[in-house]
Order: sequence, then C-alpha cells, then structure tokens
Amino acid sequence: MMARAPRMPASGCLPFTATLADFDGEAATLMAALDAAEPAARWRCRWLHPRFREGGVDQVAAAALDLDDARLVVAREYGFSDWPHLADFTEAVVRDADVLQFERAADAVVGGDVAALQGMLRGAPELARARSTRRHHAALLHYVAANGVEDVRQRTPPTAVEVARVLLDAGADVDAFADAYGGRCTTLGLLVSSRPPADAGLQTSIAELLVERGASLDGRGSAWASALGTALAFGYADTARMLVRHGAPVETLAIAAGLGRVDDVARLLPTAAGDARRAALALAAQHGHVEVVAPCSTRAGSPTPSILRATTSTPRRCTRPWRRATSTS
Repeated sequence: MMARAPRMPASGCLPFTATLADFDGEAATLMAALDAAEPAARWRCRWLHPRFREGGVDQVAAAALDLDDARLVVAREYGFSDWPHLADFTEAVVRDADVLQFERAADAVVGGDVAALQGMLRGAPELARARSTRRHHAALLHYVAANGVEDVRQRTPPTAVEVARVLLDAGADVDAFADAYGGRCTTLGLLVSSRPPADAGLQTSIAELLVERGASLDGRGSAWASALGTALAFGYADTARMLVRHGAPVETLAIAAGLGRVDDVARLLPTAAGDARRAALALAAQHGHVEVVAPCSTRAGSPTPSILRATTSTPRRCTRPWRRATSTS
C-alpha cells in the first residue's frame, strides 16, 4: 500500500490582497514543516520547486533547504516565477489600478459572480482581453478552464457556462494563449484535460460553447495534440464525443479506439505501427471498448508510460499530492 501525503489546508489559500508578510508567514510555516520532515510539505516542495520536478520526493528529503526555498515554493504556488515577482505583485495590487481590477475580475470568474463580472466589463470593456501579471499570463477566459492558473483559483462554479458566455460576448479571444505546462495553451486545450469542470458536470457544456464560438479543435500554436485526443486520454468521453459531433476528425487509430469506432479501427489498424497499436489498446481499455481491445492487442504488446503520454495533450490539472488525505493499494 502506498500512502498519499496528508492534506495541508493552509497552503495556497491566501487572497490576492494578502501582504508580503502574509506570504512570508506561509513560507515560514512550510519551512517548519520541512524541518519536521512532514511528508505533505516534502510533496509540496517536490511538485513546485524547479529543482525537484524531475526527481522524487526522496530528493527533497535529502536536500538542505532553507527559507528561500520555501519562499520559492510559495511564490510558484500562487503563479509567480519567484519570490521577487510575488513581492512586486503585492505592491502592484495596492498601487496599480489595472492589476487590482484584473484580480477582482478573476475572483468573479472563479466565484461564478455573473452580475459582478458584467458590471466590471461594462466599466472596463478591455478586461475581456486583459492578461494576468502572473507567470501564466492568462486571460479571464482561461480561468474558466480551472487549469494552468494559480491553485487557489482552480475551481468551477455552477454558473461557469454563463461566465464563459459573458466573457465571449464582451470580446474575449476564444483561442488566446496562456503560458502553461511549458507550452502555449488555449482555453479549450486546458479545459478538456481539467478535473474541476468535469467534476462539476460542466466540462462538456463549456467546451461546446467554446467550439460554437470558433475555438480551434487542434493544438494551434503549440506542440500539443488535438483537443479530442486530450479529452480521451484523460477519460472525458462525453466531451470527446461532443467534439466529434462538432467536426473533430477521427484520424488516428488511438482516437478511433478510444471512441470505440469499430469500423475506423478496422480501417486504420492494418497500417498502424506498434506504438500506435499500443496507444490504441490503452485508450480502448481505458474507455471499456472490449470490442476494440482484441484486435488492437494483436502484436501490440503492453502499453508503456511513454506510449500513454504520447496520446495526451495538455496535462490535466491534478490534485496536488499534499492535498490528498487518502491512500491507495
């Protein structure tokens, strides 16, 4: 049995109006937890500290860390590259009306406050295309995806579809890019791999609205795969089927297998390479298409982690390990 790190409810929850001293207090709390060898603190550091992203939590345990490391983790959790950028932000919120206005609007988006958002857009129409000063440089529409932005704002309110509609009606760019996951991501690309809107039962409806407003179905501007492939890879079959209804092409064996399209699988399978067969087998099994698993199994071998990653696009917003209070066998 592999234990998950326990929940740390105090992390990542400060409002945008918090002072630098507030953030420093959170860093000090994290440092104390690291000194006490708390697993949750180590997981938080492993996930957010650039030094440990390619390693394991054991590397965090073996490292000599100080308060500056804790400050860096806190800064990145709130969407900043480093502590100086976070410090600059705390001053800008007080002194720069544009920064304050955007942050208030972002809160309205993730809080589902349609009336407040409409009022802000009437007073400042440019907000619809404004950008965050945080390192992801997201527009307000990206926050609807609840992915790739600061952790504290990765949530989906019941009014998310209406929020997205208000932003689009106000002139938001449906295919604007945010800087996330080492690439450039559109709202649709982030949305179809995001858990909060799926858990809220709204992912498919939001995605359909974006597509109806002209969102590109491919990975425009980035190396990511199609929105359809991403939705399938992360288990969101309803959203995938909606994308197909709106014209997303079924061009690869993996996508055909993930959708359970027997005729397309039969058409594409004879010329498919081994890696393509393994990717198809993985998606067919993931989505329970037993009628496709058998033919894809022929000479496919076992799907490997690299094959599974090859079927994905933008990484899904993951529940951070330190926020989990469960264990798995």
